[in-house]
Amino acid sequence: MENDGLDSFEDSTHFKFDIIIPKRVKISGLQNIELTAVNNNAINSGWHSFCIFSQGGTVFDLKAHGKNNANSFVLKQGTDLIDYELWIKAAGGTETRIIPMTSYQNWLGSISKDCQNNIQNNMELEVRIQSGSLTNTSAGVYKDTVTIIVEAV
Repeated sequence: MENDGLDSFEDSTHFKFDIIIPKRVKISGLQNIELTAVNNNAINSGWHSFCIFSQGGTVFDLKAHGKNNANSFVLKQGTDLIDYELWIKAAGGTETRIIPMTSYQNWLGSISKDCQNNIQNNMELEVRIQSGSLTNTSAGVYKDTVTIIVEAV
C-alpha cells in the first residue's frame, strides 16, 4: 500500500503455482511367520495382518518371490525342499494365491503411512503347506525368506 499523503492506493497481482505429489507406497508390519499343523496333516500360518500404504489410497502393484527359488515358493533345509503356498487378501476380503513374480493389482492402499501404527492394517498374508508336500521329508528346520514388492500405479 502506498500513501502519498492524499489518497491510499492498492495494487495486487495474481500468480499460479503447482504442487507435485509423488506416487508413493510403503509396506509395514510384516514379521517372521511360524507354521503350525492343522487338520489332515496340512500346515499353515494363519492370517497375519500388515499394512500397505499408497498415496491417496490408490491401487498398487504387488508381486512376491522366495529366496530359495525364483519360480516357486519352497522351504529349504540343505538339499531338501518343501513346497508352500503364499495367500494374500485385503483385510476381510477375498483371498488370492500368489504366484512368484506375477504382478497383482487387486487392492487399494491405506491412506495412513503405517495403518495407524499397524493397528488398522489393511492386508493379510497366510503361508500354507499342503499335506502332500510333507511326504518323504527329512526332520529338521526348513526356511525361506519372502520378498514382497509393492509399486505405485
